[in-house]
Amino acid sequence: LVRAKMRRWKGLPMTDGEVELAKKLGLSIMSGHGTGKDAWCAWLILWLLVCFPQPKIPCTAPTQHQLKDVLWSEIAKWIKPNTVTVTLRETHYAEDRNSDMAIWLTAANRLRDAGLNVVLVRDTEYAFGDGLDGHQVFHPASYDMALRLALYEAAAVNCFPANGPWTLGLFAKRVDMLAFGLCREGPHNLMPVHWQSRGMPVGSQFPHTHGRVKIVWEPESADLIVSEVNKRLAR
Repeated sequence: LVRAKMRRWKGLPMTDGEVELAKKLGLSIMSGHGTGKDAWCAWLILWLLVCFPQPKIPCTAPTQHQLKDVLWSEIAKWIKPNTVTVTLRETHYAEDRNSDMAIWLTAANRLRDAGLNVVLVRDTEYAFGDGLDGHQVFHPASYDMALRLALYEAAAVNCFPANGPWTLGLFAKRVDMLAFGLCREGPHNLMPVHWQSRGMPVGSQFPHTHGRVKIVWEPESADLIVSEVNKRLAR
């Protein structure tokens, strides 16, 4: 078909068959099976999400099934199953609640050295900030709630300090998470009396999450973070 149209456009001699082909608007060809169409689309979507700020990627299909059960699952398959996210708190207000960067980066380095795919989510104030210790940072998750939740759902384990985003895991049914540093002296809303007054005594867990969410009440340390992540992955 293409050859026939090119010959007609160039004014070259054509056979009767080529004349008939050149009259056609196009050809309808049945798509192959197992050729990697969904994998290619998943790679393209992930490339756009990771490499370009604030991407918008329209995805269409004849049926909802083809999007939710085929394309979305293909995207999830290509996100590494050993991904561990670390969501940091590093804002200018209530700085006593900020992440202890030395502790968290030490833990992230050790997890990375163990072969895990560590992804950092920086505070919104640093949505376009630099990477930390060479770690990959998923910048769009800092300002796009849908992308943030998609990342959390795709990751094997999500680690949070005492920040706001950890509460997302309480209500997102497919987010597996560990929350650290929620109980310590200093910030009034992290003291044991605060939790006790809200019916959540130190050492307890949220029953409605059925083990999907774990509050790690012990004092925050790199050893503790690494140990809890390894336990989570071994389940």
